[in-house]
Amino acid sequence: MQTQQTYSVNRRFGKSGGIVLAEAVVGIGVFAMIVGTVLTGYVTTTRRLAWASNAASAQAMAVGSLEQVFGAKWNRSLDEMTNACTNPLANMFVRTQTNTFALNGLATNAIIIFNVSTNDPKLRMVTVNCAWSFQGKNFTNTVAALRGQNY
Repeated sequence: MQTQQTYSVNRRFGKSGGIVLAEAVVGIGVFAMIVGTVLTGYVTTTRRLAWASNAASAQAMAVGSLEQVFGAKWNRSLDEMTNACTNPLANMFVRTQTNTFALNGLATNAIIIFNVSTNDPKLRMVTVNCAWSFQGKNFTNTVAALRGQNY
C-alpha cells in the first residue's frame, strides 16, 4: 500500500504564499555586494591598464632616446654623442583613446653619459631616465647600455 502525500502551496511557504521582508533585504544586500565587486574590479582593471600603457610608452621613449645617442658619431676626430643629450627631452605620451585616470601625460627623458674607460677600447655608459607621473605618484624607467668608439 502506498500513501499519497499532497502538498499545498500555502502549507509549504506559510499562509501568505510570499517571501518575508528579511529574505528580500538579504537578497538585495547580496545583489548589491555582487554589483559593487564587479564595479570595483572594472575600475581597478582600468587603472592598471592605464598605468601599464604609460609604463610601456615611457619605456619606448627611453629606448628611443638611447637609440638616438647610439646613432651619433663618435670616433677619434668627431664626438657627436655629447650634442645628442645637451638638454632633457620632454615628450607627450601617445594614446589611442582618452584616458580619465592619466591626466598628466608628460614624460621627461634625462640622458647621462660618462666615460667607463679612457684607454683603448674607449667605452661610455649611456643611461636614459624617463620620468613620468601617474595619479600623483612619480615613476622612472631607466635604460642603460655601453657604447664603444667607432673606428
